[in-house]
Order: sequence, then structure tokens, then C-alpha cells
Amino acid sequence: MTHYPSPAKSFIQAVLTGAGGFTPPDKTLHDLSAEDANFRLPASPHTIAEIIAHLNYWQTWTLNVVQGEPRLLPEHAADGWPAPQDWTALKQNFLTGLQTASDLCEDEALLTRAFSPDVSIGASFDKHTVGSALSEVIALHNAYHLGQVVLLRRMMNDWPPEGAGVTW
Repeated sequence: MTHYPSPAKSFIQAVLTGAGGFTPPDKTLHDLSAEDANFRLPASPHTIAEIIAHLNYWQTWTLNVVQGEPRLLPEHAADGWPAPQDWTALKQNFLTGLQTASDLCEDEALLTRAFSPDVSIGASFDKHTVGSALSEVIALHNAYHLGQVVLLRRMMNDWPPEGAGVTW
């Protein structure tokens, strides 16, 4: 009997790692220099490095909660936008976190598990399952902001990087 992955698992992994219309995140960031990642286009509220630092913050935060580590929500939205540090390390941490999130999807029972009651995170996050956190807090949030990265790279005449797919 053939076993097909659940639609939830397939969706989460497709958005996390790239499929269909989503360019894989590693390809989105491919060949992006530290100079370009930290370049602020006129009128742009964020650099690419700032966006990836923001994504890395929430991805790490969510993975810690999913793995049972108590984490309170930051007091202010600005707290989720840390200053980017070393570009190479930031990019690698972000991509490693994506792989961790994708690996968690392999355990379909885990995807339906509610957060541990002893993890006090506040707000509506207390109602999340692991699967909803991976899909909403990481996958969809990343997809939204990675689209901004693509737009910024296009505006810098630095798109597409090699192997990033087609442009229309």
C-alpha cells in the first residue's frame, strides 16, 4: 500500500523549502553578498539582512517553543527585528532553522500535538498545534518576507541568482 504524506505536511514542507511558485529560500539568498544584503534601497524600510534577521528571530523563537522551551512573546513588535550581525552566520542560521522545521514535519503525530501546557507564551499562541505553528508562524511568515527579499533583489538588479528559477 502506498503511503501519501498528509496535505498539511506536504503544504508546510513545500512552503518551508520551496515548491511550485515558491523559490527555495537557499536559492533566494544564493550569491547575495554581505554588502548587498546590508544595502538599504532609498525609501525601503528594511535591508535584506534585517529581513532575514527578523525571520531568523521568529523561526528560532517558534522552534524553541515547539520543542518545549518556555518563551514569552516579546513586549514590542520592534523586539522581533534584531539588528543583523554577520551575514554569513545569519544566513546559515536561518537555513539551518528551515531544515529543522522541515525535519519536524516528518513526524505527522507531532504536527497535531498541542503546545505543552507548561509553555507559557501568551496571546493566541497558546492555541497552536505544532503543525499550525510551523505553517503559520514560520512557513507563511517566511514566504511573505522572502517575497520582499526577491523584490529588493530585483530592484538592485540582482535577480534571479543562478539556479533560482525563471522570471516572467
